[in-house]
Amino acid sequence: MREEMTCALMDVILGNAITGGAAVRLGLPAGVASFHIGIPLGTARRVLDEITTQAIEKGRGFPPSPLPTQPHFRFSLGKAETQLASVRALALQLMSELYAETQAGVTPPPPRQAQARAACTYISEIAQDVTSIAFQAAGGGALFDANPLQRCFRDVVAAGQHFVVSQTSYQALGQFKLNQPDALSTHRTKDVIAEKLRTSMPNAEEIIHEVESFYRGYIDAFNREDIDQFTDAFAFPYAWITGEGGISTCANESDHQCWLGRIMGTLKERGWNRSAIDRMRAWPMAENLAMVMADYTRYKGDDTVLENGRACYTVRRDGKKWKIVALAEVKPPYRGPGDIPR
Repeated sequence: MREEMTCALMDVILGNAITGGAAVRLGLPAGVASFHIGIPLGTARRVLDEITTQAIEKGRGFPPSPLPTQPHFRFSLGKAETQLASVRALALQLMSELYAETQAGVTPPPPRQAQARAACTYISEIAQDVTSIAFQAAGGGALFDANPLQRCFRDVVAAGQHFVVSQTSYQALGQFKLNQPDALSTHRTKDVIAEKLRTSMPNAEEIIHEVESFYRGYIDAFNREDIDQFTDAFAFPYAWITGEGGISTCANESDHQCWLGRIMGTLKERGWNRSAIDRMRAWPMAENLAMVMADYTRYKGDDTVLENGRACYTVRRDGKKWKIVALAEVKPPYRGPGDIPR
């Protein structure tokens, strides 16, 4: 192979490659940013186009109504489009600046490398959120091999498993912004590799992120009246705990769906249209156990407030999924865990 057409891998890592143009002189992780940006952005774009097309013939709820007529779906779709457009603008600005620096003969320094990595992480997270919204809106039909949404969902989740787009990227950028003395040591390639090889046990920040994402999906399923998705958020048996009645248990999916039907019927009689999360806090208690406290507001169809509340959930990771094992209401004036003002 001709020497002028090749470059050493270590030269690419350090941003010292002579041949190959600006793309191989970006250093790491900026040199792989285009992959960790382009894949999630492209996947999320396909997902939104797909669900927009499928929505025309899709009906959800009891009784089913066309997705385009459902306010919650329209809200979610509009927000998702805006989120995707914003991170795309961030990606274009960032990559244009990095390429300009490299073409001027300067390999992006460590603070810029950290900025590139954090941007990749954020873009991946937004792409996952956008994809989840479309996937859940499509209901059970999204699971079939013939539906492109299932492939897009798997792709965007798989892309988000890479170490480059892990939560540590935010910490690294924060260290540079605060001029912390250990920022450089955190950024060094050998330390990144060491972190990747360390134990796979999730840290507290990762557990909090997972649990909060789980709870957002739980509320979204409730708003969409997706019985299957909502039921999947519970472990069986699970417990409902009150001061008046003590512990009540739900033994199986059949009992749970009967309970959900009664709750949903009562709420609709009172004018309920959707629920929103006002505040959420999560506390890891073990690798596979956590507590969630959430303040919520229930809205009527005209967007006036039906009621506010606070609830606590004990959740456990069952395999790869978090599930609710116990829940309880925090009645005013009490604050519950963390003594957080209401």
